[in-house]
Amino acid sequence: MTIPGVCPKDPKEAEFVCLKAFFDKYGATKSPDNCLCKPSTGSQHICQCDIICDPPPPK
Repeated sequence: MTIPGVCPKDPKEAEFVCLKAFFDKYGATKSPDNCLCKPSTGSQHICQCDIICDPPPPK
């Protein structure tokens, strides 16, 4: 997903920015995980997250 702004320098803050973008667009039920923020052209960045579709099976 491409969103406006630049990636924060702090990796945890960058992950949070991407998590928030996914929550805002898809809702918390999509469970984004392992988010990465990558610079893009101009004043935009790319957020890439794994989406957990199903909860893990019980142990």
